[in-house]
Amino acid sequence: MEQVKPNNISPLPNAPLFVECSVPIDHNVMTLTLMGWTRPENTEHAPLLFLHDLGEDANQYLDICQELAKAGVNAYVYNLRNHGPLKTKEDGPRVHARMKAHVRDLLQVCAWVRHQENLQAPTLVACGLSTVVASDFCQRYSAMVGRMVLSAPTLQLLKRPSRMSQFVLDLCAEIFPTKTVPYSVYSVLASAQKSPSQEPKHSFRMNAGFVMELMHLIPRLTARLTQTKIPTLVFCPENDDRSSYEHILRLANSPRYTHLTAFEFADCPRQVFNHAPELAVTTIMEWLTASDSQPFFKNATSMPSEQENILDVHQSYA
Repeated sequence: MEQVKPNNISPLPNAPLFVECSVPIDHNVMTLTLMGWTRPENTEHAPLLFLHDLGEDANQYLDICQELAKAGVNAYVYNLRNHGPLKTKEDGPRVHARMKAHVRDLLQVCAWVRHQENLQAPTLVACGLSTVVASDFCQRYSAMVGRMVLSAPTLQLLKRPSRMSQFVLDLCAEIFPTKTVPYSVYSVLASAQKSPSQEPKHSFRMNAGFVMELMHLIPRLTARLTQTKIPTLVFCPENDDRSSYEHILRLANSPRYTHLTAFEFADCPRQVFNHAPELAVTTIMEWLTASDSQPFFKNATSMPSEQENILDVHQSYA
């Protein structure tokens, strides 16, 4: 991985170094941009790998990655497929890839990070709707993940789609799964916030098949967290206008699920890393130190074969 020194300024001794590279994810020369901050010396903890929320991009998490590197852990973030800065104004609107593609991309990025980090399994830090991607990935490839941090995960929707929106979505997903749907149809899922690198007219859009996949996977997310037994820290922002965290807070307090830890951010909206970065860094570092001293066991220790399906729902949309 190439190490880049911003502005050609020599780093201070033991100061984090900025890194950036392109990770190949398929045989069609498609790559995803991976960035991060790493320490020149060996770190005590396994690396962190951030998954930004759908509609955001990796640049929004570089500051928090740098702060985590200063605290003593290497931190990376990558642009999800069809995310990141537009190359030209003629690129047009971005359409979200299907869940299967996101999961396979994450497998390639995880393998790259492990290669750079002496085969240490990274801790996934997933934000917003990307927690659905991380959860599905961990169920299939648990051996590739050491721990998880879920920031504002979409576990329980505060609002459900209207009957008319659900009808339109079901119809579109059945007949035209690759067609984009109006934001009003999936407004209960995603924020309309745009990343700084986007032109206003080039908003991210979701196709009908992908929205349907999210609708089917979100109700299963909590159950998957209790089944995988991967040590998981959940950030629960008090002022989240999309999701409820009452159930996950109760589960985290149960002696039955010792691998789950929930932390409630008082008076904080969904964007935890933007509004409470210092508290987020402190909480993650304390949790990493505590979980390092506690042995745990995973349900799955072997990698699935290439022929095994990643998703168990809506295979016809793949």
